[in-house]
Amino acid sequence: MGVYTRFIVRFRWLVLLLWLALTVAGLIGLPNLNRVVLHVQTNYLPNNNQVMVASRLLKEVNPGKNGQSSAVIAIYQKGGLTHADQTYFSNKLNYMNAHKQTYGISSMADAENTKADQSAFISQDKTTEIAIVNFPGGDIAGSTDKSLQKLKQWFTENPSGSHIYFTGDVPIQWDDSTISQQGVEKTAGVTVALVLIILLIVFRSLLAPLVTLLSIGISFLISSSVVAWLAERGLPVSTFTQTFLIAVLFGAGTDYSIIFLNRFREELTRNHETLTDAIEATLRSVSRTVLFSASTVLVSFAALSFAHFGLYRSAVGVSIGIFIALLAILTFTPAWMSILGRSLFWPRRPMPGSEHPPSRIWGKTGSIATRRPWWTMLVLLAILTPIGMLFSDDRTFNPMDDIPNAPSVQGFHVVANAFGQGHVLPSTIVLYSQKNFRSQAGLAAIQDVSHTLSSEPGVSEVMSATQPTGKAISLFTLAKQNQIAANGLQQVSAGLQQLQSGFSQSSGNQEGLTALQKGAQRVANGAQQLSGKISQAAVGASQLSKGTSQLASGAQQFNQGTQQLAKSAAQSANGANQLAQGLTNANQAASTLADGSEQTANGANQLAQAANQLANALAAWSQSHPNDNTNPAWQQILALATAAKNGSTKVASGTEALAAGTKKLTEGLGPLASGASQLAKANQQLNHGATQLTSGIEGIANGASRLNEAGQALAAGTRQLANGASQLANGNRQVALGVEQFTAVLAPVDQNLQKAGKGMSRLQQGVQQIQNALRESSMAASQGNPGFFVPAHTLNSNQGLQQAMNAYISANGHVATISVVLNHNPYSLTAMQQLGELQQDAATALAATPYQGSNIYTAGPTAVQNALNQVSTDDFVRTVSIISACIFLLLIFMLQSILAPLYIMISLMGTYFVSMGLVQTLTIHVLHKPGLSWPVPFFVFLLLVALGVDYSMFLMARFDEELKKSPDAPASAMRAAMLRMGGVVFSAAIIMAGTFGSLIVSGVTSLMEIGLAVIIGLMLYALILLGLFVPSATAIVGLAHHWPFAKRFRQIETN
Repeated sequence: MGVYTRFIVRFRWLVLLLWLALTVAGLIGLPNLNRVVLHVQTNYLPNNNQVMVASRLLKEVNPGKNGQSSAVIAIYQKGGLTHADQTYFSNKLNYMNAHKQTYGISSMADAENTKADQSAFISQDKTTEIAIVNFPGGDIAGSTDKSLQKLKQWFTENPSGSHIYFTGDVPIQWDDSTISQQGVEKTAGVTVALVLIILLIVFRSLLAPLVTLLSIGISFLISSSVVAWLAERGLPVSTFTQTFLIAVLFGAGTDYSIIFLNRFREELTRNHETLTDAIEATLRSVSRTVLFSASTVLVSFAALSFAHFGLYRSAVGVSIGIFIALLAILTFTPAWMSILGRSLFWPRRPMPGSEHPPSRIWGKTGSIATRRPWWTMLVLLAILTPIGMLFSDDRTFNPMDDIPNAPSVQGFHVVANAFGQGHVLPSTIVLYSQKNFRSQAGLAAIQDVSHTLSSEPGVSEVMSATQPTGKAISLFTLAKQNQIAANGLQQVSAGLQQLQSGFSQSSGNQEGLTALQKGAQRVANGAQQLSGKISQAAVGASQLSKGTSQLASGAQQFNQGTQQLAKSAAQSANGANQLAQGLTNANQAASTLADGSEQTANGANQLAQAANQLANALAAWSQSHPNDNTNPAWQQILALATAAKNGSTKVASGTEALAAGTKKLTEGLGPLASGASQLAKANQQLNHGATQLTSGIEGIANGASRLNEAGQALAAGTRQLANGASQLANGNRQVALGVEQFTAVLAPVDQNLQKAGKGMSRLQQGVQQIQNALRESSMAASQGNPGFFVPAHTLNSNQGLQQAMNAYISANGHVATISVVLNHNPYSLTAMQQLGELQQDAATALAATPYQGSNIYTAGPTAVQNALNQVSTDDFVRTVSIISACIFLLLIFMLQSILAPLYIMISLMGTYFVSMGLVQTLTIHVLHKPGLSWPVPFFVFLLLVALGVDYSMFLMARFDEELKKSPDAPASAMRAAMLRMGGVVFSAAIIMAGTFGSLIVSGVTSLMEIGLAVIIGLMLYALILLGLFVPSATAIVGLAHHWPFAKRFRQIETN
């Protein structure tokens, strides 16, 4: 140490010049930390975090227009927007839209230039209108900052009574950074003033405080430049980096300087031959203490490099500042000590024999604690434990709570009151799949997810590629398409009704010819084919009831069946026409036959009369010639005459019957011909109805996808339709059979035609049931899931759909986004919890689609804050454990003990929990806030433990020094150490509390809470824990203080 001291004394001016040169070089050649913090993007979350993955995927969706950040511009008039307000706002926005490049924006959306619901931009009470502006750069990019300032300058001179607000992620981030920077400047000024005042009180000197401030000031300037340079090369930084650099360097650095200068003043009161000897004694006695104290702070902040959370790692830069400050304390301060000597404490000059007054407070507390250690310990536990248990870690993750009076926060509340809290900062669900979302199945899956999310309570609006305005595109909903299909089936039903009427008219005729038989046979074949196709439709309907989309295929098959029906109906019409023509010809032939039959009957009657007369004449001649009666020839003549008489009589009767039959036939063929004509017309109507059915079925083929709600009704209807068609086929076969048997029996024809009419009636009923089911499913848009189906030919031809897909789906189709507006504050714990539920709902919705197993991510302010909550909570225990272990090991190494570091760590932990319990109670129950700002618990722990251990080291280092004088009286050594170090520790604690107390004027809530907690914790630790708990624990441990290193300690003491 002597060589080092002589080196510093000899080259003291060179040391000062070197520090000055380093300071100037840093200010000139290295970047400014303020500007770096404002414009260097620090990722607080790990790169593999889901939110970070989602943010990278979002860049693939419409990168030219969506932008990387956004802002909301709002105009507000308390009594309602006037025409002048609306005109002003519209003109400003139109000019911006026409000069996007000038204002540095990529796209914008407003009420006039966006085809969306006006309620998305104009509030229901007509007091507020908003526009959304997207920027190509990130939140804190320099280009985004410039664009925001240009927009603010553009929206000036607004109409009287109206207010213009800028809110959203960019303005809130900008206000947070700006107010934090202003808070840093306020903190720096207040810190320097407080430190100067406290040093003047402690040293009662002018030069000693100035040397201290000069030493710490140079350290701060160089540290800031170095940290800024490293930040440009990847070192995480934040506003906490700047704030803690100021507070820790001016707090801890001043404490180290006080230790040096206080010991130097003490050494000047002793009989040293030269000033160099006094400096050497000072360095020898306190350099080890300062080195270890600074090491605990340095290691504590350096250990944050192992943290996963970026905000925690942003405080690593403080360790660089501590290292530079330590170098300054060990070189810059001794150089000034050698230059100024006793004048350093002017106007008071410490002289040999004078002593620094002992600490009265620690003298009292040390005496009580070492004489009544167990009672002291029990009383402390009884008082402090309930207070420590008040700490429940209730935190708020709302960054707006940090800057409650910022213009962007006021704008947020205005827009939230007008539109809802989630309208300003919506959340985003990001879907990633190896399959293409730019497809029929992909869009249907997106709509399934969108509908599921929309039905969740707490969700105000959902926008996606299938519902870009918050509602599903009606053209592609199954409800709309089913309505079209129902209209087509109505036309089919009308055609079937006409066909049934034709059969009813035909059923009264009892005649048929071969042509009718052939036509009826063809109708039967067509009906059989129709029955088969309808059976396939019934199968498809059953599958539809299970939620599939196979009705389109069944409808296509049904379409083919109806085309065949149309062909069969046309053939039946031709056969009916032939039947009518044949019946007409038959009627004419029957008329001729009737005339001939009548003439034949007359001739037969005449023949019968002549035969009768001949028979009578032969009989008379036979009586007059009895001799000839025995002649065989004569007998044969008589027999022939008698037979001719009988035959002619029968012929006459037959011809009369024939004439009557042909007359009846003629009378029957007339209505039969009329019925055949009507049958032909009915078949023509059937052909027309089948054509309409084909047209309607084409609508079904395009519109059918999934009819979950109407599936069962549709299945029942199609089964009845199949039954009706089957009966129709059977009836037509029977018609054909009856026609074939027409010459034998005419009655079955009438029966079969009646059955055919019944079959047609049932067919009409089945179609009517399908129509009713489709109409019921068309109500799904208002009563349930409307379904979604996009025809293949529409995917690339519909311009509106293309725009929607470009806005929400990546060009390669693998990434789809869904924007969700929540009813809750986007930063609330309720919103964060619901976001996780929505993620699960999306996975459930996709499970029933071909996109099952797709990756689902969340993005947006709510997702970011939720991720910060999870990562910071998970990293808290891990990082705290690393810091605690490092400090514990350093204490063991310095104090050569395990027991002493153990109760020192217990005292630090107790200080932390009691301080946090008090601050949380004050925040919630006095200031009426929902909880502490989320980073407060971690940073308070870091500062209290890392800085509080300094004071325990100051005390324990002096205790070891006193213990060497009386190794068998540890209690007496502790009392002596407390008398000597009480004033120094109190002065250091007051300075540290003062530097962190300056955070209260920063205007940033989280910094104010940290400052308040550190003030309470340091005062509590200096007065209670170090004043009572540590000395009582030392007294209880007694001679085992250096266990298990007692032997090594005695060897060091002997040496």
